[in-house]
Amino acid sequence: MPRQQLLAWMILGALLFCLLDGISRAEEQHPRLFVAPERLATIRRQIRIDGSHHQMAYEAMRARVENGDIDTAYFGHAAGYKGGYCATEAALLSLIVEDEAQQQKYADIAFDAMLKRPWRGSETLGKSMFARCLALTYDWAYPAWSEEQRQKARKEVDAALKHLAGLGHTNLGGMRTSNFIGVIRGAEMLLLLSSGGTPEDERYRVLKKELRRYVGTAFGNLGVSHEGLGYSEYPGGFFLPAVYAAKELGDPELYEAVREKNFWKLAMYAYTCMPVTHRGVQYGVSSGSGLKQGFQSLVLNLCPEDQLPYYLWFYDRSAGRLAPLDMADARFDGHRAGTVWTMLYYPADVTAKDPTGAFPKAAGDDRGFYFFRNRWRDENDIQASIMADTFHPDRGWDQPEQLAINLLGYHTRFIGGPRKNREQRFYSALLVNGKYNIKGAESQTGTSVAFEPGPAGGYAIVDGGALYESLDVDKAQRHMLVAFSEPDKNEAIITTLDDIKSSAKHTYTWQANIGSADEQKWMADLKPPVPVIPADDNVKVTAGTEAGRPMFLLEGRKNGFVKGWVLEPADARITAGDPLTIETDGTEAKIWVVMFVGSGKPPAAQINGSGMQTVVKIGDRTTSFDGARIVVK
Repeated sequence: MPRQQLLAWMILGALLFCLLDGISRAEEQHPRLFVAPERLATIRRQIRIDGSHHQMAYEAMRARVENGDIDTAYFGHAAGYKGGYCATEAALLSLIVEDEAQQQKYADIAFDAMLKRPWRGSETLGKSMFARCLALTYDWAYPAWSEEQRQKARKEVDAALKHLAGLGHTNLGGMRTSNFIGVIRGAEMLLLLSSGGTPEDERYRVLKKELRRYVGTAFGNLGVSHEGLGYSEYPGGFFLPAVYAAKELGDPELYEAVREKNFWKLAMYAYTCMPVTHRGVQYGVSSGSGLKQGFQSLVLNLCPEDQLPYYLWFYDRSAGRLAPLDMADARFDGHRAGTVWTMLYYPADVTAKDPTGAFPKAAGDDRGFYFFRNRWRDENDIQASIMADTFHPDRGWDQPEQLAINLLGYHTRFIGGPRKNREQRFYSALLVNGKYNIKGAESQTGTSVAFEPGPAGGYAIVDGGALYESLDVDKAQRHMLVAFSEPDKNEAIITTLDDIKSSAKHTYTWQANIGSADEQKWMADLKPPVPVIPADDNVKVTAGTEAGRPMFLLEGRKNGFVKGWVLEPADARITAGDPLTIETDGTEAKIWVVMFVGSGKPPAAQINGSGMQTVVKIGDRTTSFDGARIVVK
């Protein structure tokens, strides 16, 4: 074929492609996702009911959108992020309201907030947040936009899809365990599907394979991520909407895989009903502050029908209309546009039921993370945890967690974790010669010996495994027994026993990080800073002796306290401070600590016997050791 003729055919083909592409773009049908007419009708009906969940959530969302100052109305660390959150909420409002002028108003707000503000963020996670917000904004505001707005937005969609598809990063490889997978691949899939893509697309199949592998390897069967509670929450804000979108468009495979991870149970056992800075149990590198990605609202769409009334009860008190939050805008997942998910997925026709008595008071993840909770009521609920840390990923954040514990109650984080800090003093675990986090510690794993939920709490035994072998210890096991009182009394006996064996002499330290000062600094350093309740390191710590045994007392908010006695060894050295430490020397050792959690006046203990034959009576309950395990009667 002559060169001129070939060139002519190429030009004609390009023109035809542009024509057909223009026709297909002109025929784009939106909204595509999450807002079927019957769902919108239900939302509108619920908004008209005074005092309803939907009415309160709608008013909170509308107030943020109409604030006039995105920087103060939205939580985020860059101007573009806040604009994206505002655009997402405004776009949903443009569909909810029925007045055409109001629809146009909110659609224009969404356009300006999303596409007229500078977007600053990393080329990986930052661009993914842009794509997540653009996906929902484009789909929901599209019907009210002018053709000029649509074309400009479409150019941004195409550019973002191209950028995300070409990204390379070490955390995108390996076992697919880094939160980067959920964030980046989830954002791309959501944007692809919201802008006209389908499950038949080749790129969709690639993304689906990546997310399927990620869900399978990054999370345990309770939804625990090795990176921390916040790293189930954070990527969940990206990949869960993508998974839901795929299901709505006819491919439920990812949805079923995600549902097996029981994220809603993780929320019930690891989140609290406390204010924003104390949202959850600390493990991994998570701050434990929570409520930033819409996670608790998103998992409303995962909860099985027979379990939904119980999750709803907890949700109302943790993130919904009954939540005792100091920051009102955090209700309904108010940070980072999470409220759109409670508007879409909160089941107004389901009657909430109290999980207390119906649910076990302990739950475990197959990665060796165990959670104990006495009730689901308010900020005074008592929660504890212990970790074996049986899994190490090859990508992403990780912290050594073997034998680590947490304790929360009475609006106070009494014992917390290190977050991203690597200093020895921030760990709540067993130290050997003052060390715990040594070089390579994060790659070591422990083992789970036993976990038995019981009617009053539960029992766990975890082994420090390779981590303690690298510290020249042959064996390091920690028992933890949690025995709750009845819910209305709201008290607990929590006791740990460290069983340590070595051929060399060491100093062994039972250590508790009082709260998490590092978390408080992180919250205060945000721009703008988040209002923070008084820091956890204001917990008053004292120590002394009682009934011939070393004793300590932690005094927190709401008149709450933790009083502890060291039953063995009787000559252990206590240092009152942050961290709280209990030390003993030897080759082999047993460190047995009994703690009582309550409010008001701390009780005195009656202690009889010596060594592991000691019996302690606190009120009408006795604690002893039967030769194999701790027993509370």
